Amino acid sequence: MRCILHIGFGKTGTTALQRYLAARPVVDGPQPHRYFVVDHRGHVLRDADALNREAVSDPQLWERDDLDAIARRLVAAVPLGSRPILSQEAWSIRGREWLEADALNRLGLRAHVVAWVRPQIEWFNSGWWEWWAWLHRVNTPAELLKHWGKQMHWRAHLDAWAANPAVDKLTVRLYRRNTVSDFLALLGAPPPAPDASVVVNRSLAPVHIRLLKSMPGLRTPNRPWLDGLLQKLLPSTERAPWVLTPADMQRIVDDCRADNERLAASLAPEQADEMRRDPRWWSITPYLDLPAAQPADLKATRRDWMQAFSALFQADEGVRRKLAHLVAELERRRDGRGRFFDRLPRRLAARLGARAHEFDPRGAG
Repeated sequence: MRCILHIGFGKTGTTALQRYLAARPVVDGPQPHRYFVVDHRGHVLRDADALNREAVSDPQLWERDDLDAIARRLVAAVPLGSRPILSQEAWSIRGREWLEADALNRLGLRAHVVAWVRPQIEWFNSGWWEWWAWLHRVNTPAELLKHWGKQMHWRAHLDAWAANPAVDKLTVRLYRRNTVSDFLALLGAPPPAPDASVVVNRSLAPVHIRLLKSMPGLRTPNRPWLDGLLQKLLPSTERAPWVLTPADMQRIVDDCRADNERLAASLAPEQADEMRRDPRWWSITPYLDLPAAQPADLKATRRDWMQAFSALFQADEGVRRKLAHLVAELERRRDGRGRFFDRLPRRLAARLGARAHEFDPRGAG
């Protein structure tokens, strides 16, 4: 069975595309397609309610023991004449594992693999605040780049997918912040309706980062959904702080240059020309007016706390309960529920006074 396999890369509109397809799983066009999710239990999800609860497939799908059973479920779920779409950004760097596991053949799939790429410097800065900033063993971008730089060799990862005999076609596109429209155009489908809501996965704003930094352990790499919760609680259009120094950026450019040359050579002519003319792939100059944030810039202020608690008292019950559960868990690990409020500026804590019980973790549940 032929399929579309969307593999990312991360930070290229992947979440927006997955949520769009989850809400509108039927994609019309010369060749009809339908979006499916294979969840961590091996179930094939297809109805809108299930897809909206779990909009992406299992990141470790390739290593499951029951791929043959999943293949049968896919055959039963896909309408006659339609082709399935599966999506997971974690697959982008797992092409070799998919090949070695013979996962596509075991799933009964012949894949058209689709990926979007973006310049590594801005990709890394965005990814820092989603993943690595919350790892205790990593303190600075420079430490991570020593051991992780080659993970940004997009063409090398794509080569592993191109080497898979079950991959009939590999399409690579430059990220232009319109992945949903680009994907639909690729399938020959109509563009998104004017009233269609395309969700954008925004990076954390400075105020969110300052608050999270003041509560170590609350935000972890396994809790990216907390970002959306904070965006809902404290909407902000500010961009995430810049963390890369000129030396960090030069290291990325130098390390990725040869791979980027190969990437450009593999793109369609129009996209290849655009990539070669875009200085963000080849130089640090476009980023030199973005000074790296200093530690003092990431400390929560009294104003941050007042803004947070004011928003919290006005938030809906669902948001308050989720945050209360998280704080309760954090306080249990710290051996005492009082420490969260003890960290607040004294005058702010006094001003909160009688209202503090409204965010008492013991009241959640």
